[in-house]
Amino acid sequence: GDWLLASALFIIGRIGFASANVFYDALLPHVARPEDQDSVSSKGYALGYLGGGLLLAVNVVMVFSLPGTWGARLSFLTVGLWWALFSIPLLLIVPEPAAERVPVRGVFHSIGLSFVRLWQTFQDLRRYRNLLIFLIAFLIYNDGIGTIIGMAAIYGAELGFDGGHLVLAILLVQFVGIPFSLAFGRLPDPKAKGRPFLAAFISISIVAIPVCGLLTAKILPSHWIGAPPPEYTPIEGYAGVGTRISADNEHWSPSGAWGLLQPSQAALQRTGLEGRVQRIFASNPGQDLYLQSSQAGDTIEISVIGQNFQVTYATGPDLGGWTVLCDRQPLLDPAGMPVRFSGWSELPRFGLLQKIQLPTPGPHTLTLAADAGPEGGRGCRIGAVEVLQDTRISNTGVIALCILLIQGLCLIGAFLLRGP
Repeated sequence: GDWLLASALFIIGRIGFASANVFYDALLPHVARPEDQDSVSSKGYALGYLGGGLLLAVNVVMVFSLPGTWGARLSFLTVGLWWALFSIPLLLIVPEPAAERVPVRGVFHSIGLSFVRLWQTFQDLRRYRNLLIFLIAFLIYNDGIGTIIGMAAIYGAELGFDGGHLVLAILLVQFVGIPFSLAFGRLPDPKAKGRPFLAAFISISIVAIPVCGLLTAKILPSHWIGAPPPEYTPIEGYAGVGTRISADNEHWSPSGAWGLLQPSQAALQRTGLEGRVQRIFASNPGQDLYLQSSQAGDTIEISVIGQNFQVTYATGPDLGGWTVLCDRQPLLDPAGMPVRFSGWSELPRFGLLQKIQLPTPGPHTLTLAADAGPEGGRGCRIGAVEVLQDTRISNTGVIALCILLIQGLCLIGAFLLRGP
C-alpha cells in the first residue's frame, strides 16, 4: 500500500488528537466549579468509555461482516463523524471566557509568540516548586499510562492473540472502565456518600483481580483463558517455532528455475535517469539473499511445525506474485478464495513482510508457488520464512464472566469492610 501517505495521515491525525485533548482538558475549569471538577471529570471519562465502547462494538461488526478492507476503512470514517457529531453541542452550548487579544503580525509571529510564552512559563515554574514536582510526576504517570494504552494491542499480538480477540478485549475494557471512572470521581470529595465503601472496593479489586487471574490460569482450560500453546515435539527435518529459514538455507526444496539474488543487484539493474530515480525512491535492499523465480509455476517447499508464519519477500516491476499451499492444497481465505500475494510494484521494494496462518497447528508442508500477475510480470522473490508461535485461543465471554464474579466478591468484601 501507499505507506508514505498512510504515515503522513497518521502523524497528522495523532497531532490533532493530542492537541484536541489539551484543549478538552483546559475546558474543565469553564464548565465546572472547583468543588465539582472531580465529579465532572470522572463523568466525562465514563461517558467517553461508553461512547467509545458503543462505536467500537459497531465497528467490530463492520470489520467482520463487510468484504475486504471496507469494514476497517468505513470504521475510520465513522470515528471521524462520531467526533464531529459530538463536538457540535460543545461548540454551540459551552461558553468560553473572552480571550486576551494580542496584536498579531502574521502566522510566524504567532508561532514565535507561543514559544516565548512557553519559555516564560518554564521560568515561572522555578517559583512554584510544588507545581513543578506535580508536572514532572504527571508527565511520568501520563506517559506511562499512554504507553500501556498505545502498546497493549501490539503486546497482545506479540503474545500470539489474533486481531479479533484483541479487539474484543479492548471492547471489554471500555465497559469495565465506566463504573471505575465514576467511583474514582467520588473519592476526592470528603462529603461524598459511600467513600469508605468505594475505597475498600477499589483496594480489594487492585489485589484480587491479578491474584484471581493467576489462579484461573492454573485452573481453567487453556483454550478459555488464552494460555500459551504447548511446545511441539521436535521432528527431524522440520523447522519449529522461532526458526527463520533464509533463502540460502538447506530446508528449502525448490522446483523450477530458482536462483539466488543479491538485492543490491536488483536495485541497480537500471541505468540513466530512470535508474537514479529508482535508487532514490526504492527501499533499502539490505544484505539478505532472495530466492528468485522468473516464471509462473515454480515452487519452493519447506517442512514446518506450527500454524503462523512470516514471509520476507520483495516486489518489482517485472514480477507477478505468489500463492500459498498447505500440504500441497491451495490455502483458502475466509471467502473461499486461494490466498495470493502480489509481487508487482513500480519500484523495487525489499524486506516486505507478510503473515500467513494455516488452518490448524502441527507439522505441515508449506509451499510458495510463483505465478503471473495481471500487470504482466512473472515470478517472485522470497527472502525468508519465519515460524511464529501459534495463535492463542481464548473465550472472551468466559473471561468477562470471571471478571464479573470477581467484582461481585469484591463488592461483598467492600461491604463487610466499609466501616461505620
